[in-house]
Amino acid sequence: MADCSTVEPADRDQTTPYDELAEHAAAAAAIRRLAHALYGRRLTAALATRIADEANELAALVEGLEARERPLVDPSTGPRLPLSKDVPKFERTLYRESMVSGDLNALGIDVDIWEEPGKVAAAEVTLGRAFEGAPGRSHGGIVASIFDEVLGAVPPIQGHPAYTGQLDVTYRAGTPIGELLTCRAWLESKDGRKMLVKGELRAGEVLLAEASALFITVELSRFANRP
Repeated sequence: MADCSTVEPADRDQTTPYDELAEHAAAAAAIRRLAHALYGRRLTAALATRIADEANELAALVEGLEARERPLVDPSTGPRLPLSKDVPKFERTLYRESMVSGDLNALGIDVDIWEEPGKVAAAEVTLGRAFEGAPGRSHGGIVASIFDEVLGAVPPIQGHPAYTGQLDVTYRAGTPIGELLTCRAWLESKDGRKMLVKGELRAGEVLLAEASALFITVELSRFANRP
């Protein structure tokens, strides 16, 4: 991979969005791949020891680096909104360190979320083996996390930063591992600060789960502040 740090902005292809954290995202993706590869496989003692030694060595290097704080929401612009799917993912991710959709999170689910016409949130994900609960099926908590993130994209699409107040999930079928899943979420109603959002998760035409969530809108300045 080219060392983008040595390329001056004026020399870059101005038609292609530049991601200054692309190498960080690639490292996180590699760690996710390794984590799923380890799941359910029989390692030799030598390989397991090598993985542990090299991972611990790299962890020690990273732990010695300067901390990078999660950027706070800019009160003048608000939280980043999901955009159409033709926009690069790194530009339309609400929070790049998110454990659900963040490409910088090495432990994340790596859900891809975008906005569709009608202010609907849509998403795709193929779950890796490390998220298995019952054999061949996703853990229910992973499904709930996907819903929380995708349904949670609807309030900012509607122009309202909000926190989750309640999330209810109805499981209709086992959620498969290793298959493309799609999720959609939409605003059902709004009453003052309360927003009722509903959504569904499918594998092809098969309905896997449905969810409804109550979100409470907050002032942007409060949303931006750490607790």
